[in-house]
Amino acid sequence: MQIGAGYDFKLTSSKHKTQTILSPFISFQPYYGQDPRSIETWNLTTVRIGAAIKIGNGRRIIYQDKDLTIPIAPKMVKKAPELAFWVFVPTHTVAPSTEVFPLRNYVFFERESTKIPDRYVRLSPENAKNFSEEKLPIFGDKNIGRSEQQLRVYYNVLNILGSRMMTHSNTQIRLIGSSENGGQDGLAMSEEIKKYLVTSFQISPSRIQTTGQDKPNIPSIQQGATKELVLLREGDRRVSIETQSPELLMEFEIGNNTYAPDMQSKSPATERMLTLNIDGANNNLSFWTLEVTDQLGKTQNFGPFQEEKITLAESAILGNNKEGSYKLTMVAKTKDGEVIRKDAALDLKLWVEPKAKEILRFSVIYEFNKSQVIEIYHKYLNEVVTPKIPNNATVIIHGHTDIIGGEAYNQKLSADRANNIKTLLSSSLKKAGKSNVKFETTGYGENETSAPFANKYPEERFYNRTVIIDIEPQQ
Repeated sequence: MQIGAGYDFKLTSSKHKTQTILSPFISFQPYYGQDPRSIETWNLTTVRIGAAIKIGNGRRIIYQDKDLTIPIAPKMVKKAPELAFWVFVPTHTVAPSTEVFPLRNYVFFERESTKIPDRYVRLSPENAKNFSEEKLPIFGDKNIGRSEQQLRVYYNVLNILGSRMMTHSNTQIRLIGSSENGGQDGLAMSEEIKKYLVTSFQISPSRIQTTGQDKPNIPSIQQGATKELVLLREGDRRVSIETQSPELLMEFEIGNNTYAPDMQSKSPATERMLTLNIDGANNNLSFWTLEVTDQLGKTQNFGPFQEEKITLAESAILGNNKEGSYKLTMVAKTKDGEVIRKDAALDLKLWVEPKAKEILRFSVIYEFNKSQVIEIYHKYLNEVVTPKIPNNATVIIHGHTDIIGGEAYNQKLSADRANNIKTLLSSSLKKAGKSNVKFETTGYGENETSAPFANKYPEERFYNRTVIIDIEPQQ
């Protein structure tokens, strides 16, 4: 036997018929169980160094698919991007004359910090003396929408609380800090809020009790939970404000049509705007166009667009018609040059701005994953909302959720919340002897186009766990 190594150097091109290769080598042939031949006397264990020249002829072979005799790697086909195409038609765009905002009694803290976040408005002692709810910078500002107005109110929650405690001097509160880092961390968060109320609003420290624990009394993270834990932890890192004095956390009311309608653009109020959305367009598409085909086969074309979301006036589709059924086809070109088509059906009926009427709006908020409103709202619905509903009125109830959880589950949860309020109001109206009240209930789930708020901060997600009640008197 022998062992060694060599290397082949091609001396001719691989395209030539005649191939010549030079192969230098080194080898070792050990003595192993052999004796020398009779005519030789040297040992058979040798080391050899040399080179070999290999010369030969070859022929070209052209392979066809049906004659393949060697394996060929399969062609890789790139998977088409996942795109979701949907259309949103606003159904209720009239601004209420008066709205009552619920005041969320939670203050949320950033991860690993016990300082009050900068998004909460804090006042110096001098400015706190002159603070008034009626002077909050929301009244008369028609350039901001409903959600921004309500968040402006919420981010003044500590100032509203301090002002009300000054007015109601016998009231007391309890601050419960909850932190995944333990009770001491939660207590530090509570103390931070207490320090602000004592320093800026001169509230006696004896009126404020503080405590800390590792999770809130109504936690978002349930035992065994494994999904979306980051968002859930953000919601559980908070200070809860509790009191036996309801006047400290009562709802906040604005009136006189002080906020702009929730329209999709700055078009006139008589023009309804449709929202068309392609989830994933920014990352996957070069552009997309829209084909709108009516029941007679007539097609209109819109675009091209590059945005994920566009708005389109319903009159652009309806033209001179008052209603119609349409097939909407999204034709998209991917960044790889492929063409993708997605269809959606749309029934349109021209929206006509209703005559001016008094509209009242109320909201109630739910705890995480709950479809039954918290007990305190039973009294609120009976004593505050029901008396505002006249005979022959229409009560429009919209249920919402945040983005945590599955889409189908949240759709059902929002509908359950809307029906929960309908059941409670129906019972209350019956006891009050009011009749002929019409209800319209809709569950919007986590649909972010129709959601009252964004979902960036935990307070926005908490406010999205809501039911909005519009009371429209008879025309």
